[in-house]
Order: sequence, then structure tokens, then C-alpha cells
Amino acid sequence: MLDHKVALDKGFDSALFLNERDEITETSFANIFFVRNEKIYTPKVSSGLLRGTMRDYLLENFSVVEDTIRVGDLKEFDEAFISNSIMGVRPVKSINSLVFSSFQVLEKILNKLKKYGF
Repeated sequence: MLDHKVALDKGFDSALFLNERDEITETSFANIFFVRNEKIYTPKVSSGLLRGTMRDYLLENFSVVEDTIRVGDLKEFDEAFISNSIMGVRPVKSINSLVFSSFQVLEKILNKLKKYGF
């Protein structure tokens, strides 16, 4: 919660967590996913993230690759979104100066989640 508050105080919506190997793990309140060429990627549990209910749902119902993702890899992705069981999934519009403007895969996920009230 402290890292989340610090991020908010600096004008960000959340903090991006990295492990000791500089691998992306999650945000301060949600799991994170990235899309490249319409394929979904998320950090491996072995990177040190907390497994989430919505993350598990996405892994079970969509083709998601669990992979090691580093900050330097972010420029290779077309989309980014976060998930948790309270809010469902939400777009990530930017990480620092990197802007994500495509949300085509996220739209497909959101359409499928409508039946659950998300």
C-alpha cells in the first residue's frame, strides 16, 4: 500500500513492481498483461507476483503466454492492461513515457467479461 500511495502522490495511477532481477511482476494493486501481435503475455508466477483470481480466469479462457518481461521489453508491445477480481480488466494507457494506444485484444476480453458484470 505504501508504494501505491507514493505512486499516487507522484501523479501516477499505480506503481509497477520489479523483482531483484529487474523482471516486471505486477502493479501495486493488479496483475499486468501485455499484447504483441494480438498475443497476450503476462509475467510468470516465478517472477514473484501474487496469483490473482482474474489472472487465473484469463489464463484459463484466453491464450496467454507466461514469460519473463523486463522494462526494456515494453517498447515491443502494442497493448497493456491490468486485472484484479474487483475491477476486472482495465487498459494501461502509458508506463512512464511509453504510450499504448491500441486496445483491440482488450476489447475482445471486455466483451466476454460483460456476462459477469465487468
